[in-house]
Amino acid sequence: MSILIPHRSCSTLIPSSPLYDSDAHSHRLGVLISAAIEGTPLHCDGGDGTTIKQHLDSVYHRAKNNCCESIELLQNIALGKGEIATLTQDYLWRIVCQDDDGAANVAKKARAQCQSLITDFPQWINNAFLQDRFALLFIAGTHLKDEEPCTDNIPALVKEKIMDLDRLPVKPKWYTPEQGTFDAVDYATFNDNNRQLRYVLPEDGACQFRAALMLRDRNENWLEVDKSVILQEIKTTDWEPKIQMAIKNAIANMGEVYGYSPVTDGESVEAIIYNNTIANGAFTLYSPLAVR
Repeated sequence: MSILIPHRSCSTLIPSSPLYDSDAHSHRLGVLISAAIEGTPLHCDGGDGTTIKQHLDSVYHRAKNNCCESIELLQNIALGKGEIATLTQDYLWRIVCQDDDGAANVAKKARAQCQSLITDFPQWINNAFLQDRFALLFIAGTHLKDEEPCTDNIPALVKEKIMDLDRLPVKPKWYTPEQGTFDAVDYATFNDNNRQLRYVLPEDGACQFRAALMLRDRNENWLEVDKSVILQEIKTTDWEPKIQMAIKNAIANMGEVYGYSPVTDGESVEAIIYNNTIANGAFTLYSPLAVR
């Protein structure tokens, strides 16, 4: 089996051997392998008036029609970088999900080849490499449509890597394995879930604010900073009065539901609650203690 192997002395990818022997395909092969190595944009001309994407689409359609060499080429391109690698992973998802009533035998071949990438080349296709290519783990570890539930066609090493990466704090929304495997899913559902991420947040009371700050700045560092940093950010924005207003509204709604509202002398109830849950750095606004 051929594979794009990470060279020991540099970070690029090089083909170990040609996938196509005929002259008719040699140009296309060279164009696509080079694009995968260099991360060439899909709209670029391949040197013959045909774009990189058009060359890739041609291989994809051959792969769907059970061309083993084309399936293997897609597997190799998926190990590259740039938008060509991302789109190729998407094409492999389509094959394995049997999109547009794709053939089950083609899906099995694509899955088996992806599994062999992981089992035969663990020194290169390791956890760090797969962390940027979650799709390859899905392809290797998914149950196929109409496959018997008791059938276990997922190698142990693939299951192990799936569970290893499940411990990461940030994953695609679809990354919810069961005992190291993924359930069969249609492509449309998978694609929708692939547009969203799942985050594991520290259970320190500041999770809501961490998530809000991360989304505001598109910066995942907010997931790990100390709560004092989050409190300082709240104080330097207009969030503080908004939080107190939200507490005030919650108290008013409580009065409508239960028929009474708390009353204090001097400082407002919302300020007291805010100062003793958020402003003191404890971030216990949603804890049982704070509710009492």
